[in-house]
Amino acid sequence: MFQAGGRIRAIAAQDSAFVHREAEWLTGTELVWTERDSSRTLRANLAWQREFHDAMAELLGPGGSYQNFPDPGLRDAPVAYYGANLARLREVKRAVDPTGTFTPPCGQGILAGENA
Repeated sequence: MFQAGGRIRAIAAQDSAFVHREAEWLTGTELVWTERDSSRTLRANLAWQREFHDAMAELLGPGGSYQNFPDPGLRDAPVAYYGANLARLREVKRAVDPTGTFTPPCGQGILAGENA
């Protein structure tokens, strides 16, 4: 959990790709396992992470997701990551990267289907 606010708010959300400038906190969870762990353990860990994520979202309210904490299970990831900036970012992406050279690997893509 990282405290946000302060100087982060000096720039308006619409003036950069980072839309979460009004957030008080950035939270994230990380899971680690080894090749020796069973698929059952992996599924249990992923289920716990999703339950924790949903509980935190309920507690903290809707606020999106920080694209530097990629979540392959995130529902409607582009909207969660980029919020009200999504339409403008899609225009920029189409103009400066029409061939998809800069396509992130973990679902943070701006264009629909970009990470498919």
